[in-house]
Amino acid sequence: LIAGIVAAIFGFIIGLPALRLKGDYLAIATLAFGEIVRNIFKNLKLFGGAMGMSTKLYNGNTLFILSFVVLLIVLFFCQNLINSKHGRAVIAIRDNEIAAKAMGINVTFYKLLIFIVAAFFAGVAGVLYGETIGTIRQETFSYNYSIEILVMVVLGGMGSINGSIIAAALITFLNTKLATILTGDLAVLQNLLYALILIVIVVYNNAPALKGFRDKYNLGVLTKKLIKHRNDPAHIHDDKAKWDVVPTKISMDEILSVDMKPQNLSADKYKGGKR
Repeated sequence: LIAGIVAAIFGFIIGLPALRLKGDYLAIATLAFGEIVRNIFKNLKLFGGAMGMSTKLYNGNTLFILSFVVLLIVLFFCQNLINSKHGRAVIAIRDNEIAAKAMGINVTFYKLLIFIVAAFFAGVAGVLYGETIGTIRQETFSYNYSIEILVMVVLGGMGSINGSIIAAALITFLNTKLATILTGDLAVLQNLLYALILIVIVVYNNAPALKGFRDKYNLGVLTKKLIKHRNDPAHIHDDKAKWDVVPTKISMDEILSVDMKPQNLSADKYKGGKR
């Protein structure tokens, strides 16, 4: 909680001037702030200097359970925030900032709010990460690490929580596997292969020429086809129940009749006993 609050305070400090910028300039300002903080930590003995800062190691199973619980809490908060009126305001700003302003949404307030909330969660995640690795080094939080986090979001789909989780797990797994396979002289190929794989994935997700293929074979469509196949009457087996012993209020061999008499027709139209 302390780490989250401290990160939120710095998010507020950097967010006030930075959120006046847009697009590439906003990205440059936030990345520059990250580089400034990294170099300050590198040269301060309070944080271990170039050797890094040691942290207390906890039992792996206990830490995993704690991290998983924190993740569930964060996801619960984010999902409820998205479905609230504040979340709808943020979505409106994302889709069309000018239209959101025209509808009376305080764009500056909501941008700063999301900046602070994101910084808070980043601070909490930083503590859990630090307790996992044992020694926090400034080299870890380089420009490339910021790009890696950005790729997770873009790869998972902007605004998709499930996609971001899957992309984060996929990229982390990919990094770990490449570091294990490519050792010794082949280690120099790790970043090259990692970059090529990411380029292929990003091109596949965004290339207009592949839109038809993506729409036809994406996970959602395949899941719907599987469910539809299971519910297809041609694949439903005959019910083996014995209908002759099913209790009913009337006998199945009874003849039911209903005598329908028109209300607005005169009696002379029903001569000869015909109706």
